[in-house]
Amino acid sequence: GPKVSRLLPFLEQRGFVGDAYASGAQALAHLRRSPCHVLIIELELGDMMGVDLARTGKTEGTVGATLLMEDPIKSGMVVSALARGIEAFVPVPPDETMFIDKLETLLLAQWGIAVTAQQQQLTEELARVRGLVDAAQEEAAEARAALEERRRTASRELSEERKKVQELVREIASLRDQLTTMHLVTGAKTGISDEGRPTRSSEGPSPSA
Repeated sequence: GPKVSRLLPFLEQRGFVGDAYASGAQALAHLRRSPCHVLIIELELGDMMGVDLARTGKTEGTVGATLLMEDPIKSGMVVSALARGIEAFVPVPPDETMFIDKLETLLLAQWGIAVTAQQQQLTEELARVRGLVDAAQEEAAEARAALEERRRTASRELSEERKKVQELVREIASLRDQLTTMHLVTGAKTGISDEGRPTRSSEGPSPSA
């Protein structure tokens, strides 16, 4: 509005960056392109009420806080606007010191909100990363446990196979001994020597020439 437009050079001289618009529609279009931390309004903007502009901006997330500049004679409307969510009021004509103090207070509050939101985001991200790390460590522990169990199982199976092989070796040795004994006994009963020749009896007369 016109009251805010006249303050723009004053604000720019003190390092504040801002824009001024003659109508609510122009201001709303600008906010949708470039959100602001503090919106300075008048009660009436010609095409809409300043309170409606502020409420739309907050609903759309394009306005942080709102500072109302208005003639104190409209005290009833000012009180109503403050009750509807306007954060601060400065009477017109404004006292420069009070005006800058209120503006800086609102900006600092918005900065605090932004920092808090950033810290919350970082906290959530840290918690997410910690969750991923914990999950990875748990998976690694499970993998190590599974690997150790497979190692123990393989060790048991290998030990059992070794026992089976040793038992088989003993059985083969026993069979070999049995076969050798049977061969000797059979040879003795049939008069066949180990070399396959007939054996001579030690009893009875020897054959004549």
